[in-house]
Amino acid sequence: MLILTRRQRETIVIDGRITVTIMKTGRTVQLGIEAPSTVAVNRGEVHQRILNAESNPDVDASEVRRHVAAAEIQA
Repeated sequence: MLILTRRQRETIVIDGRITVTIMKTGRTVQLGIEAPSTVAVNRGEVHQRILNAESNPDVDASEVRRHVAAAEIQA
């Protein structure tokens, strides 16, 4: 794992296509992420739910993704 130190408004560029900007720091950190629309960007716990749904034949993974996307928009 690479660990970098950044201050507010500083960025990290990944593969020349993804930019992560530190927007706000405090008790939590707020990140701004710019990435191509073909790159899925999810919080770790959301990503895990999607993986769990994909491995469970009784669950429609695309339905989980839709619910996650709707929840993200409302947040």
